[in-house]
Amino acid sequence: MAKPNRLQAALSHQANGQPVQRQESSAKPAPATRKETTRQGKVMVSGWLPLEARASLRLILAHHPEKLMQDLVVEAFDDLFAKYNVPQTARIS
Repeated sequence: MAKPNRLQAALSHQANGQPVQRQESSAKPAPATRKETTRQGKVMVSGWLPLEARASLRLILAHHPEKLMQDLVVEAFDDLFAKYNVPQTARIS
């Protein structure tokens, strides 16, 4: 059975000068969102890089299928922290 086109019905009513009646949805309310426990105590850090950087990351992943993108980012940040002689804290879970 085709889903009724509510937009077209509203436009038709409006064109005829009839008031548009709002239909109440019989769907159940959305369940409460679950809390992501794997991200507790962590923050998102991002930046804009050239497309070529993503291609390079994917080449590394192709040669090391056991790694995840997250692993490469952690490794890169720890290398950056070491370069600037600050605590290497990206691996702390």
